[in-house]
Amino acid sequence: MPDTAISPDLAAARAEIDAIDAEMHALLMKRAGVVARIEAAKRVAPGRSAYRPAREADMMRRLVARHRGPFPLASAEHIWREIVTAFIRLQAPFTVHLAAASPDARDLARFQFGSATPLVVHPDAQTAIAQLESRPSDIILIPFAEDGAGAWWDRLGGADGAMIVARIPFLLGAVSLPPAWVVARIRPEPSGDDRTLLALRGPASLAPDTLSGRLAAKTLAARIVDGEHYVLAALDGFQPPDTAFAYGARVVGAYAVPLKTE
Repeated sequence: MPDTAISPDLAAARAEIDAIDAEMHALLMKRAGVVARIEAAKRVAPGRSAYRPAREADMMRRLVARHRGPFPLASAEHIWREIVTAFIRLQAPFTVHLAAASPDARDLARFQFGSATPLVVHPDAQTAIAQLESRPSDIILIPFAEDGAGAWWDRLGGADGAMIVARIPFLLGAVSLPPAWVVARIRPEPSGDDRTLLALRGPASLAPDTLSGRLAAKTLAARIVDGEHYVLAALDGFQPPDTAFAYGARVVGAYAVPLKTE
């Protein structure tokens, strides 16, 4: 028969853990009350997203700065993202549309936006982005490896259009998941360390780096469509979506620069 006796020290430690668990649960419920006050103050319009990636980036930088001890940073980030996503959905429910069917892409979507968030898989980025026309509060996830036809980023932008608003995962080194863009119908905001994304076009005879180099930007992706080069490029720093650029370049997004943790 196993020894079922529990030492006083073990009993005390378990009681302490139970008290910590109760305190964490109480804090979650207290946070829900604060979020309700925020929701009432900012009044998220029906059909609009409550997702704020720049704010999340700032919170994650502070989480990393204060993280200590043996508890894995990736686990801390995952728990935090489950909590934050749950509160975002309380303010404005949303679905994540994934422009890929790979298991890694699904894992990234679940890690970033929680296990309970509805997830719909599409064959390519163009099809996923089209969902925002009738579902403006939803979010699109486009893996860097997405290989569908066309330059999907060229349809982004405009006064009320979809834009690239995040690059995930944010903590590099904490998790081993493939990178992806997050597209949503929200206006990008500065987080303190950002890059602006530009859409450029030029003759197919011009190399993508030549097109990007005119603006001191870095080429991230390029496609040839109907005899033209379509380029997605990154520029250091944050520029508002309505910033005017030379050579017909347009702002199609901005994102917080990922934080290296190793």
